[in-house]
Amino acid sequence: TRLIPFIFLTAKSQLNDLRKGMELGADDYLTKPVSPPSLFNSIARRLEKRENQKKEIKQLKEELSLELAVSIPPEVEASISRIATLGNLINLKFGQEDRQSVEICDSLSSEIVSLKRSIRRINLFGRLPKLYSNRFNDAMLEQGPGSSRSLAAADTAAELAIRCDRNEDLEVSVQDHVLDINPQYLEILVEELLANAIQASESGQKISLDLSLEDDMLCISVSDSGCGIEEDTLEDLLSFSKFGQLNSQSQKVSLGLPLVQGITRLHGGEFCLEPNPDGGTIATVFLPHETSAREES
Repeated sequence: TRLIPFIFLTAKSQLNDLRKGMELGADDYLTKPVSPPSLFNSIARRLEKRENQKKEIKQLKEELSLELAVSIPPEVEASISRIATLGNLINLKFGQEDRQSVEICDSLSSEIVSLKRSIRRINLFGRLPKLYSNRFNDAMLEQGPGSSRSLAAADTAAELAIRCDRNEDLEVSVQDHVLDINPQYLEILVEELLANAIQASESGQKISLDLSLEDDMLCISVSDSGCGIEEDTLEDLLSFSKFGQLNSQSQKVSLGLPLVQGITRLHGGEFCLEPNPDGGTIATVFLPHETSAREES
């Protein structure tokens, strides 16, 4: 109840009366006669302030979740590696005799690969604020001239589509270019954008990846034909008031789009998420790119 807005309506109009009312905790002090517009405007401002306070509290909660999420001790990765080793040993010992053991070990290996990938993404997300503060240092940005080829994006998309059994739905339009971006970042951008499109659509609905160079800008666009995203949800997904802030729509920690936003901002680019006129959503990343210099290499 301490955060409920409190407005004084009183006939006392002296300065000391106003000061006393404010000292008692009033958010506003209106003296009679009070006009309806003045009262309504005061109420509207107080409610707006209350909503801003609730948003700030939510942001603090999400930032705390992020701090916990990126605090993965090295012991966790070491334990995962030991589990992988044990799985390989079991497969070597019983693989030729027991087909079920082979299937279990293959499944375990797949889950371990996925878990290691998630840990790498979380660690990168935790490092993004530091990388951003040192973004003018090429060594900190972890990229070199001509470090990626655009066709690698097509390979990444194809592999993910196969894993998700959506390879028949995927359409790819990529021309071979030398790209001024670290291969790890290119892979993350393509995978996360495509994973979001796969999640937002159903089997049989088309998903497209388009990578092009336009006016010294690298454009990575992924669209789907799913149900689309509501406007309120769209604004929440695009909210990025503080670098490194996690903004999730559920109780679980999801780094997909925030990680895309972080990498995009790290490179001085822009991230757009908009409704697809044909249904679904279009997610696009624009990154600065020195076309002439890169193509000559």
